[in-house]
Amino acid sequence: MGSSIGRFGAVVALGFWVAACSGSSKSGDKVTPDRVCEPGTKSCDGQNVKVCSDDGTERTIEQTCSPSQTCADGACAETACVPNTKFCQGGDVWKCDSTGSGSLLSQACGKDQFCREADDSAKCSDEACTPGAAMCDGTVATTCLDDGSGPAMGGTDCTETKQACIDGACKDTACVAGSKLCMNEDVYLCGQNGKDLSLLADCQAGTVCDGDKLACVAKVCDAGEKGCDGTRAVTCNAYGSDWDAMGTDCASSNQACVDGACKKKTCTPNSNFCQDGNVFQCDAFGVTSTLWQTCYPNYQHCSPSGSSYAYCDYNQCQPNQPVCDGNTARVCTADGSWPQTGTDCGSDKYCDAGTCKPVVCEAGTIFCKDGDVYGCDWMGSRADLYQQCPTDTTCNVTNGNYTCIPLPCSPGDTVCLGNKVGTCAADGQSLSKVTEDCTTSASICGTDNKCAKSVVDILGIDEGQSDISESAGYFVGDVVQVSSDRTLTEMQLNLSLPPTRSLRWVVFQETSDSNFTAKKDWVIASQSGSGYFSSGPISFALKAGKIYLFGAVITGGNTFTSYLDTGPFALNASFGTVLGRVENPYSSTMNAYLDSGYLYQMKLTTTP
Repeated sequence: MGSSIGRFGAVVALGFWVAACSGSSKSGDKVTPDRVCEPGTKSCDGQNVKVCSDDGTERTIEQTCSPSQTCADGACAETACVPNTKFCQGGDVWKCDSTGSGSLLSQACGKDQFCREADDSAKCSDEACTPGAAMCDGTVATTCLDDGSGPAMGGTDCTETKQACIDGACKDTACVAGSKLCMNEDVYLCGQNGKDLSLLADCQAGTVCDGDKLACVAKVCDAGEKGCDGTRAVTCNAYGSDWDAMGTDCASSNQACVDGACKKKTCTPNSNFCQDGNVFQCDAFGVTSTLWQTCYPNYQHCSPSGSSYAYCDYNQCQPNQPVCDGNTARVCTADGSWPQTGTDCGSDKYCDAGTCKPVVCEAGTIFCKDGDVYGCDWMGSRADLYQQCPTDTTCNVTNGNYTCIPLPCSPGDTVCLGNKVGTCAADGQSLSKVTEDCTTSASICGTDNKCAKSVVDILGIDEGQSDISESAGYFVGDVVQVSSDRTLTEMQLNLSLPPTRSLRWVVFQETSDSNFTAKKDWVIASQSGSGYFSSGPISFALKAGKIYLFGAVITGGNTFTSYLDTGPFALNASFGTVLGRVENPYSSTMNAYLDSGYLYQMKLTTTP
């Protein structure tokens, strides 16, 4: 066995060495899907010894190893040497194992050799030291003998000045002998002299030395960096291994953590909203916003949709200008969106360019004006000429139907109007002078302008005929607008009935536009031959201003003939104006087409 002389940068009795023992245990974990570890087993997490819970669902810290220890196989142990280094012990070369917890003999030196250490390694040498060179003999600073056999006697004991012997000189210590520390993001071990540092763990990319665990751990942040841990404003610790546990929770003051500082929320995170007429987008924290879309004010405005979205919508009206919404006057909003409030113009006014104006006529109606037919527009704002009535005619509107009818009389003529005889006025619709009032003698006027107790009006002349094939019942008749009250006492209709037929005589009254309702009907049976067929005596009151349809329903047989007058035909009867004919399948209520180009030949007898 040789002799051990001096140690240059090597450690004989080390305080501890940090090994990465996380995940190892004495017996090994038996993990099931419901568990993370075997109950009761121990493992290492840096310098922490963790024990598995009874149910195997979690590991908790049982012990934290001291800086002079290392955690290995779930237990704290003193570090005996620097892992994987060689050193002198008992005059021979020994090698430290990979955990630093033990060593094995690497080389036995001869009896005339010396074990010499340098740079974390050791070897057998024929010289104990370099002749004349400064060296350390334990804590004493001295020099090597000239023959290299060992240190010279005497020297300086560095402990007297609270220093350590380093490279043959007393020097101040830089670290606690035998302790671990972090330097340059790696793990180092301080030598016995308090000056030498040996690399224990080279922390790889993405990892740093954690000064609390004294082990390589994942790098989380840059040392001293300001950041956010969820809603907390925190600072990165001195090692870059984690954020400080202490910090300000920004959420407690309804703020957001941004770049390590609490900032006031100004909008809903990631939302779009309207601002200054444009669309802005809020950031992910709700702190700042940026212009997202420009709305051009001449034809666009910012429109919100729900609580977190907005977009440029086309203007619905000219900003700040009056507009009409049906019959409601409104003022367009400043951003061009449709106004929600306004003024209802009511029934006596209409909205025009956002202003309520008086109506000039009843909206949507047809009426007579100055003898012509006019129609009012849908707002009541103007009356448009629908039909200009020819000379000697005037406008007539009844139940929505309009037409130009002959004037009851020609100005200056002697006529009978309203059962009075006199001179026709300039308007052709009234008498300027009455020469005889037939009503005073309980009489009526005839077409001969004389008062009589009974008058027969002949409608149309025999100019043509109409052969009708209909056995189920077909109605033929004429329409008259009555101008004076009368009593209808008989109707006659010119027909040709080859077989024997039944005639149903009917008096209809117009109840709405082209809709007629039967007011009186009766049947005369066993009718045949040709000529005027009579209804027989009747009594039906005719009222001035009403429109009536007079005629008969022919049933039985296949064909019958009616005689008619082709227009133009005489329109004036003694009690009204003849409007035309109706030919229609019979019903007690009929929507019938009025043919103003023909008349059926009829005779109508009336009395007061």
